[in-house]
Amino acid sequence: MLHTVADVKNPVANNAVFSTNRTSVLKAIGSRYAPAAPCAGLEFISKSKRKCVFIGKPCDVSALRNVQAIDISVRENVGFAIGIFCAGTPSQKGTLDLLCKNAVELNTVRALNYRGNGWPGWFCAKSECGNDLKVPYPESWSFLQKYRPFRCYLCADGTSETADVSCGDAWYLRGKEENGISLIIVRNENGRRILHSAVEKGFITVRQVANQNVFRSQEQLFSRQKEIWGRLQTLKAFGIPVPKYVGWPLARNWISLSMSLKVKSVGSTLKRIMQRKLFTPVKIGETKGMPSNE
Repeated sequence: MLHTVADVKNPVANNAVFSTNRTSVLKAIGSRYAPAAPCAGLEFISKSKRKCVFIGKPCDVSALRNVQAIDISVRENVGFAIGIFCAGTPSQKGTLDLLCKNAVELNTVRALNYRGNGWPGWFCAKSECGNDLKVPYPESWSFLQKYRPFRCYLCADGTSETADVSCGDAWYLRGKEENGISLIIVRNENGRRILHSAVEKGFITVRQVANQNVFRSQEQLFSRQKEIWGRLQTLKAFGIPVPKYVGWPLARNWISLSMSLKVKSVGSTLKRIMQRKLFTPVKIGETKGMPSNE
């Protein structure tokens, strides 16, 4: 299994890890609201003698699919791709500033978890000095989400549509479930077959829910998809390169958006263009004067 785990030497950073046993997988359980690049470990999948599982964000799974299109070994060795719902990945600076805000020195942190101990859980940092930090998830995410890069605001896929199955919080049940329940969306026949097999063997328990509960749980992700087209057109008007989405009904989604939200989306995009000087050409590899990722 290729997935993400906290860096042992630097708990605020993430590493791609290739697990071959249950113990290794269980050690990596938990959300990581900081930059992660599981595709950095695709070489492990390429050289594997067995079918592999890949776990990543929507952009990671899309990257995997692109590699599979040109690399036969990766295409044949990935047996199952799990995508997680994603509202954007905060920069590592977000975590560092959250620790600093609460007077926790980075060099004393020995373990850091973004979720856990109930649902929706707690942001917890364990310090060797005994100055441990525990912040409720809603409060920690409210702080961290401000550090999401602008590119995440241009992402049309918040629910991993190219995965075999995608998973995320069932927020419509918040307050009713102490340990939390995940939504699972089956994306294709391979995902359906493997999910049903897991259920039949007793590895997981599932129940069917109404489509409306999926939308209720992830309203922001689906709303963002409606706003993308306007943001892209605004950027294009300034000659700024934008990602291309083939087969996505972005214009149709934009039409269904209320006028107030259209104005807000375009206005916020114009604000970022000016604040970050996105209209200024930057040479590849050049760092001086580049806009912040915050």
